[in-house]
Amino acid sequence: MKNDENEINKIYKKMAHTYYESRKSGTIHNTYIANPAIRKLVGNIKGLKLLDIGCGFGEDLKYFQKRGAIVSGIELNLELISIMKNDPELKCVPFFVCPLFFKVLFILLRSRRNSMFVLQTWC
Repeated sequence: MKNDENEINKIYKKMAHTYYESRKSGTIHNTYIANPAIRKLVGNIKGLKLLDIGCGFGEDLKYFQKRGAIVSGIELNLELISIMKNDPELKCVPFFVCPLFFKVLFILLRSRRNSMFVLQTWC
């Protein structure tokens, strides 16, 4: 199991900057489909707390913070966390590295038993 984690971390480290550059320049899917759909679904979030699980390099954190949300993020990839730390717009945003959360969440969602209870309890 530990060797698998090391391999996953190596892959995440390699892909982080490629992912960041491609998202920053705007992919068709994210620019015209995913981002508008998510933002419409969320609606007015002024003054609400928002936890972005798998926040990447903080693109959505910035968007929702500018619209008045109190944001924080959880990310597994240390390289993406490093990118966020260097972003002046995210200077005051709390974000966390939480690999255990992702493992437990993945197992629960795969089993589909009690997953909603866990999500409501943790969030």
